[in-house]
Amino acid sequence: MEISIQSAIEEMLFDNKARGLSKNTIIFREKTLKIFSVFLCQNYILNINEIKPIHIKQYLVDRLEFGYSETTVNGHLRVIRSLFSYCINEEYIRYEETPIHRVKWIQEKKTIVNTFTDSEIKMMLHYTRKRTFHTIKKTGKGRTGFCTKFVNERNYLLLLILTDTGMRIRVLLQS
Repeated sequence: MEISIQSAIEEMLFDNKARGLSKNTIIFREKTLKIFSVFLCQNYILNINEIKPIHIKQYLVDRLEFGYSETTVNGHLRVIRSLFSYCINEEYIRYEETPIHRVKWIQEKKTIVNTFTDSEIKMMLHYTRKRTFHTIKKTGKGRTGFCTKFVNERNYLLLLILTDTGMRIRVLLQS
């Protein structure tokens, strides 16, 4: 069965909404597939079954040359894979004919995250204890820079949770 790339994308995005995928996932997929379909149109490829592995690889290289990171380009590849998976499920293309199986993931650079040393963590914990005052005298409209016992206990607890679990601060503050 022959289906245009644009129709397949629209159907897949509608299916994603019907399946209850998150709004951010759908937005990312929509943006990625729009860029991919424009790239294919520029190469005169209009139907899903006309896409060859070389076209997908060219798209990935184009994204890398445009300045996207390897991780982001692999995210684009993941979205393209989901498009072909949808097309297989809807029987627009046969599993054996899918070009995506012959496209490998891009090697990602390993990033090393600098962490705090034990002595730095001890200093932070000591600092929160040292700055605790039971009564705060406010001078003028500005803050004094001193924390109440409650705020320091909270900060101390947050530091303990972050160091014990390795959780990111954004995740901790959202919960």
